[in-house]
Amino acid sequence: MFYYPYTCPVIDDNINDAKESVKYIIESLLHDSREEGFEDSSIDYYFSDIWSNIEHYFENVRSSNADIRGAAEKQVDECETKIAELESDCEYYQAQIAELEAQLNVYQ
Repeated sequence: MFYYPYTCPVIDDNINDAKESVKYIIESLLHDSREEGFEDSSIDYYFSDIWSNIEHYFENVRSSNADIRGAAEKQVDECETKIAELESDCEYYQAQIAELEAQLNVYQ
């Protein structure tokens, strides 16, 4: 089984924070457009403003995804190591059984 802390709260928090940032910037945009007269050149400014305010939320999600991948890789490596150890133990015990069976055959 894969063991990693539940990540949905981290993702949900970042999505909600991004929504709040977008809402705040849209409110500012509407306020400015009413007071100053909105120009098309303002679109790039507001887009940059929105993106600079929400980009880190997506990076947080990306970081969470990388953490999950790292934990999964570590756990898979640990499982593969354990499997190799168990296979080695199995071979050792099979050899021991064969040796004991050979000794029994000598006495029969």
